[in-house]
Amino acid sequence: MILNGSAQLNDSRLQLTDGGTGEASSAWYKTPVNIQTFTNDFTFQLSNPVADGFTFAIQNGANAYNSKGGNTYALGYAPIINSIAVKFDLYNSAGEGTDSTGLYLNGANPTVPSIDLTSTGIDLHSDDAMAVHMTYDGTTLTMRITDMVTSAQWSTSWAVNIPSTVGANTAYVGFTGSTGGSSSSQKILTWSFVSSAPTSTVAATPTFSPAAGSYTSAQTVTLSDTTSGAKIYYTTDGSTPTTSSTLYSAPITVSTTETINAIAVASGYTNSAVGSAAYTIATPAATPTFSVAAGTYTSVQTVTLSDTTTGAKIYYTLDGSTPTTSSTLYSAAIKVSTSETIKAVATATGYSTSATASAAYVINLPAAATPTFSVATGTYTSAQTIGLSDSTTGATIYYTIDGSTPTTSSTVYSGTFIVSATTTVKAIAAATGILNQCCCQCNLYDQRLEPGCCPCL
Repeated sequence: MILNGSAQLNDSRLQLTDGGTGEASSAWYKTPVNIQTFTNDFTFQLSNPVADGFTFAIQNGANAYNSKGGNTYALGYAPIINSIAVKFDLYNSAGEGTDSTGLYLNGANPTVPSIDLTSTGIDLHSDDAMAVHMTYDGTTLTMRITDMVTSAQWSTSWAVNIPSTVGANTAYVGFTGSTGGSSSSQKILTWSFVSSAPTSTVAATPTFSPAAGSYTSAQTVTLSDTTSGAKIYYTTDGSTPTTSSTLYSAPITVSTTETINAIAVASGYTNSAVGSAAYTIATPAATPTFSVAAGTYTSVQTVTLSDTTTGAKIYYTLDGSTPTTSSTLYSAAIKVSTSETIKAVATATGYSTSATASAAYVINLPAAATPTFSVATGTYTSAQTIGLSDSTTGATIYYTIDGSTPTTSSTVYSGTFIVSATTTVKAIAAATGILNQCCCQCNLYDQRLEPGCCPCL
């Protein structure tokens, strides 16, 4: 035991106060013990009991085993922080009565609220030896007091998280006592404290927020641990952390690809398993650009795609859909001869996929001139030799003589032809970079225009 203040040994008994006035004392077992669950038994005797009282206490105060509170109503306990205490109070200092008990936390003055014992058969002023039996199961502290002379018994319990209150799973255990203007001789006759918790449990593995993964920007990573009072040590180079590694105190900025490893260390626990999180920081590749700006044009456009990211590959679509790496790989300039939207993305090693670039092109090509006929539409009494011509430079003429609408798959006009029966000739002209002109279709029998026909010459 470590004895402080007026505490001393009196033969085999621990004497907290010896009958003098204004005394304050504490007595702690010399090393911390596990207080997650325990059984605590002690006997005491208060001689000439006028004032003030004593406590059984558990603490992780700033002064460790040198912790000692004040005299009078402080009972040698207040104001020890990170602590709990059960009092045995002889004196009415603040309305608690002259025979009381109670549970107090974090160095609170052990006065009120309190439990009055005057009607329980337990009289702290009786000079009788008393036996106290306490058990703690992790959530509830139960106490039974027995008068060893009269056999009177009284029990109570308190819901309390002792490890959370004291800030660890291990702490110093012992007794405190005091006197004021009046006094008493307060002795602990016997004491047995048995921790029923494991002497060494494994601290929880640290966790990471955000989770490991690939990101397109720097991340701020927070480490946390569920073990009360745990300290976290970490590395950012992938090595295994130890208690000589960096102590975590603030969120970690991850701006390049790296792996954070971390362990948790807490009093009464073995070090945790290593928690690990790998972060890949991939900056997006540059967005592709187009050599021809989006817009409306009257001629076929040749569009070149480019990207400023070294080694980038460009993938594109022409139907307005979003491109992926399964889309067409760009390898040569794209000819845009009809209205369409080009969308493109870039990828490169060490980069994430770029944003999608998009350019909409509207192509309004001029129409080729309407073909003309060497023989006007009309009624004739003899076969006619028909010649076709077009004023558009380089135009190719396509025609039909069965009344169907000509296309570029129809007969190509190459020279005059003879019409020897009633016939409707239809023709279109097509030229590179120019829209096909509507057909001119003329009935050589009655000069009627076919539906949708251009005016006949």
